[in-house]
Amino acid sequence: MTPNEVLSLIANNNRDNIYCVYPVTPDETIGRLISALSNCGGGLIVFGVQDDGKKLRVKGYKFNVNIDSIQAKLSVNVNLTIFDLPHETAALKCINVERCENVVLFDDAPYTLDHNRNVTELDIKKVFLSYSHNDTCIADLVEERLNFFGKGRLTITRDKRTLEYKSDIQKFMQTVSSHDFMVSIISDSYLKSQGCMYEVSELMRNRAFNDKLLTIILSETDENFYPKDKKPKQIKADVYSLNRFEYLKYWENEKGKVNKLNSEISDLALKQGLVDEIKQINTISTNISELIEIFKKSLGKDFTEINQNEFSDLLSILLS
Repeated sequence: MTPNEVLSLIANNNRDNIYCVYPVTPDETIGRLISALSNCGGGLIVFGVQDDGKKLRVKGYKFNVNIDSIQAKLSVNVNLTIFDLPHETAALKCINVERCENVVLFDDAPYTLDHNRNVTELDIKKVFLSYSHNDTCIADLVEERLNFFGKGRLTITRDKRTLEYKSDIQKFMQTVSSHDFMVSIISDSYLKSQGCMYEVSELMRNRAFNDKLLTIILSETDENFYPKDKKPKQIKADVYSLNRFEYLKYWENEKGKVNKLNSEISDLALKQGLVDEIKQINTISTNISELIEIFKKSLGKDFTEINQNEFSDLLSILLS
C-alpha cells in the first residue's frame, strides 16, 4: 500500500485495518500488535494519528518509538515495511504489516487479535503423538505434516523426541493428560503394545477424553509408506469387524501371563520389577473393551486419506 493510499484511508475514517498510535505507546505493546497482525490478516500501524472512536485525527509523530528494539524482539519471519507519510500539516510514520503463513513471535510469545480487535496471546495447542514404534515411519510423516500445515501453532510431543536416557517413562506417559489433544496412530501393533495402550488408558482419566482423542486408523492401503525391510506382518487395525474381540483375548492372556509369573516367584526382591508390569497390564485389561469401542465409533480415517486431504480434518479440530 502506498503512502497516499494510507492517507486516503485516514481522511475517510477507514479504520478496518488501521491501528493508530497517539500520543505514546510502550514499545512492547507495539511489538505485540505487530505479532498479532502478522498472525491474522495483516494491517497498518499509523503513528501520530488519534482514534477517538468516532474519527481519525491527525496529531503528528512527535514521540520516540524504538523501532530497532522492537524488531530485535520479533521473530525473523516477520514481514513489515516502515515508511513516512507525507501529510501536509504533520509528520506521520506508518508500519505496513503483512500476514505471515508461519506464526510470528514477539519476545518469544505469539499474539493474535480477538473479535474486538484486542491483542491477546495466541494459544499454541499441545499435541501428544501416540504410536507403536513399529509404525515410526508413519509417526514421522504425521509429525512432519502437522508441523508444516500447523504453521507453528502446534507443539508436538512424542517419546522419541522428548525422553532422555533413563527417563521415567511412566511419569512421561502421565503427562499425556496435560496436552490439548492426543493423536493416536492405531495399528495392529499399537493395539498390542503395552506402552501405547497404557498411554491411551491414562488419557481416559481426563473427563474430556473424547474431545482430546483423534485417531488415524491404519489400513492395508497404508502399507506403501513402510520400508519393505521394516514392514510389520500386519498393519491394519482390525477394529471394525468381529476380529476386534481378538484384542480383548490378547490382553486377557497377557494378564494371565504376568499373574502366573507373580505367583511363581516367591522372592519379594525379585518380584519388585513385576509391580509396574502388573499395574499397567491390569489397567489395560480393564479398559481395553471400552477403548476398542471408542476406536470403532471414531470412524477415524486411514493415513492415506488424511494425507491426500492435507490433514484438513485433523487441523480443523486441532486449530479450532
